[in-house]
Amino acid sequence: MNTRGRLNFVNAGRNTERRVRLDYKRYIPGTTMKSQHILVLLSLSVTGAAGLYQSEPPAEKVFKNIKTLVGTPSSEVMPAMKFMCASLKVDCNHCHKGEDFVSDEKHEKEAARHMIVMQRELNAKYFNGRTQVTCNTCHNGSPHPQRVPVIAGLTRRTITPVSSSITAETIVAKYGNAVGGNPEVIHMEGSATGFGPTAVSISMSQGTGGKFLTEFAGRKMGYDGTAAWFAAGGQTQVLAGSTGGELIEFGRFYRGAHAFDHLGTLKAVGKDTIGGQETFVLRSGAQNAKMTQDLYFSAKSGFLVRVATYATTILGSMPEFADFGDYRRVGGAMIPFKITRSGAQETSTVQITKGSVENKIKEGFFSPPTAK
Repeated sequence: MNTRGRLNFVNAGRNTERRVRLDYKRYIPGTTMKSQHILVLLSLSVTGAAGLYQSEPPAEKVFKNIKTLVGTPSSEVMPAMKFMCASLKVDCNHCHKGEDFVSDEKHEKEAARHMIVMQRELNAKYFNGRTQVTCNTCHNGSPHPQRVPVIAGLTRRTITPVSSSITAETIVAKYGNAVGGNPEVIHMEGSATGFGPTAVSISMSQGTGGKFLTEFAGRKMGYDGTAAWFAAGGQTQVLAGSTGGELIEFGRFYRGAHAFDHLGTLKAVGKDTIGGQETFVLRSGAQNAKMTQDLYFSAKSGFLVRVATYATTILGSMPEFADFGDYRRVGGAMIPFKITRSGAQETSTVQITKGSVENKIKEGFFSPPTAK
């Protein structure tokens, strides 16, 4: 209530005040005439304020084409609109057609109505009516809710279109020329962080067909061309499905010219900047595939800079990525000596200190050890 309204209300109530003044002691015993006078005025003011609020017209009486906010006090409509704009970082034209706010032409307006209903139902059912879930809970400053967990340094939103002359074939061909070589087996040694409180020694070997063996901190993991496996504490477990696929991806520190053939058709989706360098981005898999990968290749050198993996789970898409850098020549091939992986768990970094190649290894080198 504004000042003028309050004064008018007090003036209108003076007759009532006079009528009850003579009966103060009878209705409020033990109080002075002055304190009784104040109490009555306060009670009149509170009652009048409640009455004025109840008499405020609902939204549908003030605004046109109100559907979801029926019964809401009209004074609450514009603050609600401002809240939605702030949550999505948009203006009124996102949902409304120019100055024609009544129009339902834009589908975003109807979508907003459904979202309001959903929000109210969630808060009523799971939060005892408290406004716990809001527009900002999901949108968090974007018109499009973030469906996947936020992994620092990884987003598809910064990928921008490229010329149609940039194709997956030309990018992969440039990569093949850049890395060169095709050694039978590569051995690497170095240190790793992110697998415990201190850095640990690590050794990695990679063979043809994706085979690999990695040892660090008393653990072994590998892929023998048939199954991925993990061994620790004298126990060996063969991993299948997506878990096995993730492990195989972990063991690939070197990719030759044909290392992406198993991904099927690759599509050039745009360009992005990774670590200060411009990259071209290729994407594997159909939109509804269980796992898709974004491959980032340096526009200048052709080297593979990043592999981002999006694996579908029953609760949503889970992103992870590995960055490759510090390429050095080992046995005629260019090998990344620094690999940083980020995802659901703590970021890990492998720093290689030396590498060698071998053309012949003993049989069963990549096979899982026999359980003790």
